[in-house]
Amino acid sequence: MIPPAVLAFLAMLHCVPSAQIVVASGLTIPGYYKAGVVVVRAMNDAVLVHELYHACQERSFGIAKSIGENAAREVEAKAVEVLWTEYVK
Repeated sequence: MIPPAVLAFLAMLHCVPSAQIVVASGLTIPGYYKAGVVVVRAMNDAVLVHELYHACQERSFGIAKSIGENAAREVEAKAVEVLWTEYVK
């Protein structure tokens, strides 16, 4: 289940994600998004914000078509994650 505060924050950015959340404690990275599924190492709201933002990017623009586009989306998702950490202070 996506925490309501995370959904409310993303909605302020016109991002209303639809994704399944899977916790995989053996994951070596904090998380990733692929094809409607967010996989996280642990339930961490900042990581969820970041990965769910990728869901909105994909819904709006489709799958990234180049390494450069993927990198730009990663930078944008990281900026949204940083905004979240400031928002919850």
